[in-house]
Amino acid sequence: MLFASSMVFVDNKRIEVSVNQLILKSARVGLRLQIHDGSMPAGKSGPWNNPETPVRNTAHWAMTFQKAFEITRDKQYLRAAIACCDYLVSGENRPNGFTFYCRKKVAGKDCSNGLIGQAWAVEPLLLLGEKHPDKPYWGTADAVLSLHPYDWKQHGWRAVEINGSPLGFSRTLNQQIWFAAMAFIAGEKNEDLRASALDFFGFLSNHFTFLEPGLVCHRMFIKSLGKRVFTRLVDWKKGNDLRSLSIGYQSFILYGLAKLENKYPGRLLTVARIRDELRSMLEYILRKGPNDYGTNNPFAWSYNPTGIEVACFMQSLSDQLTIDSTVYSPADWLNAQIQRHFDWQIGLMQAGTSDPDVLAARVYEAIDLLAIK
Repeated sequence: MLFASSMVFVDNKRIEVSVNQLILKSARVGLRLQIHDGSMPAGKSGPWNNPETPVRNTAHWAMTFQKAFEITRDKQYLRAAIACCDYLVSGENRPNGFTFYCRKKVAGKDCSNGLIGQAWAVEPLLLLGEKHPDKPYWGTADAVLSLHPYDWKQHGWRAVEINGSPLGFSRTLNQQIWFAAMAFIAGEKNEDLRASALDFFGFLSNHFTFLEPGLVCHRMFIKSLGKRVFTRLVDWKKGNDLRSLSIGYQSFILYGLAKLENKYPGRLLTVARIRDELRSMLEYILRKGPNDYGTNNPFAWSYNPTGIEVACFMQSLSDQLTIDSTVYSPADWLNAQIQRHFDWQIGLMQAGTSDPDVLAARVYEAIDLLAIK
C-alpha cells in the first residue's frame, strides 16, 4: 500500500496535498534556514523547555533534504543534506571525541540528551553513510553507538555523557527503542551492535507495562520489584504525570518500531514477538480517533507529530496486526496533523506549538510514508 496524498483545507479551500508536496514545501524553506556551517535552527525540546544545540534539528533536516533530492534529483537538496551531515561530524559537535553535544547545560540533566539525542544524531549519518561511503558518516555513527555499554541482564543500554563518563541505565522506553533501531541498522557492519539489538528486541515484551489496556508505560521498570517501584515511577515528576507522558509518546514509540519494519520487512514481529502488545497499543489510539487522542497533551501533536507517526505505523504494520483501519485511515491522521500544525503561508509545520523550530524539523518523519510499498 502506497500512501499518496491527503485532503486538507488551505485558505478555507479543500485541496489535495501529496506527501511529496509536504516534504518539498518544507525543504524549499529549509534551504533558506540553513547557515554557512550546514546547521539548522536549534529548538528547546518542546514542552521540556531545554535549550538544545543545532545537532538534533540539523539531523532531522538532513533526512528531509535527502528525500527532497530523491523526489526531484535537484542537487541543491543533496548539497544541503551533505552539509547537514558534514556539520554533524565536525569536531564541535563531539567536543571530547565521545557522544554528540545535543543539549546545552541544564541543572540536573546531561548534555548528550540520553540515548535519544544520540539516536537522532546518527540517524541521517546511517542513511547518507550508505549512499556516500567516502564520507565519515557511517564510521562516526558506529563509533558513537558502540560507546554505549549494553546491559545484558537488564536488556538495554546505558547512556554516556559528552565527556565519555557513563550515565545510568535509561528507563525511558522510547529512548531504548530508538537507540535499538539505530543499533540494528548499524549492525549491518558491526556484529556486536547487531547482537545487542537482537537481544533488546527479543526481550522487548519484558519492558512493556500497561497503565491501562493499550496504553504502554512511558517508563520501563523491573517487574520483579512489583508495585513499590511502579508507585515511585507514577510520582516520577510533578506536573509531567506518567499517564500524560505515556499518551504523548505512544505514537513516537510506534513510529520508531515502524521505521525498523520499513527497513527490514517482517523482521520486527519475528524477533520481538510483541504482536498482541502492538495491536492493543494501536487500537487504543484508534478508538479515540484523531479528534480526541492526545487533545491538549503537550507531548502529542505539537511536539511528537502524532498524526504522521500513527499514519506511518498503520501503513507499515496494521495489515500484519489485522487492524481494521476503515474507521480512521492513515490519511485521517495525517490530515489532522497538517490541519493543526502546518503553516501554509510560511511553508513549515510550525503552527500551534511552543517550539516551532523542532516541530518544523520533525516533518521529516513523513518521509517514511513515501517508502511503504
